[in-house]
Amino acid sequence: MPTLLTHPAPARRAALLALALAAANTLYCQAYNTLAGRPEALSVSLIWFAVNVLPWFVAFEGCKRLAPGLPPGRAGLARMAGVLLAAALASLLLGWALAEGPFAWGFQAVRRIPTAGLVVILLLARALALRQARAKAAPPPGRPSLGDPREIDWLRSASNYVEVCRRGRAELVRMTLRAAAEALPERDFIRVHRTLLVRRDRIAAHRRGKEHDEVHLSDGSVQRVGESYRAQVARLFADAA
Repeated sequence: MPTLLTHPAPARRAALLALALAAANTLYCQAYNTLAGRPEALSVSLIWFAVNVLPWFVAFEGCKRLAPGLPPGRAGLARMAGVLLAAALASLLLGWALAEGPFAWGFQAVRRIPTAGLVVILLLARALALRQARAKAAPPPGRPSLGDPREIDWLRSASNYVEVCRRGRAELVRMTLRAAAEALPERDFIRVHRTLLVRRDRIAAHRRGKEHDEVHLSDGSVQRVGESYRAQVARLFADAA
């Protein structure tokens, strides 16, 4: 299952993807307009990307974060629709603010339908991939196995399933997070949130905050520390020092 489609990208990877999209879009715009005999400034191509592509990329990543491990339910779909509407509004307002002449709102709204449709198709493909992964995670006879604990980066609760991440790839196993914690070596894993269990040696850094703490994992992801677990995570790093 391609994690780029199904799972939220860590902040650093998302930024790199945005830069790659900006570069590809700018190269395309420059080549297209040059071949058409009307070359444009580099800044114009970058502005076009910021107005017509970037809001939808942010919306797609935001929708993935609303339902990180399972196909969205009715409430999740409503929230995703709100995110897409916000992206459309942001794109229109940016276009209006940067327009050098009259701004035809109706025409500009219609121009954004193909990009919005592409994002919807990607979200539908993501939901289908997650549903197929959930079907494959049907419990075999006997107790489900988590495999080699040394390969596990983290485990996240997902209703009656556990999302298990191994080397950047995630899969669903039908069991509760509590059962998973009982099946794993206690000395190797630490609960950092009521829904998240992390392998201790995958934690690269611990950041304290006024409202909540964060742990930075070796796979580049950043995970929030629950209020009830701040002390034990801080103690882990104090012991290591």
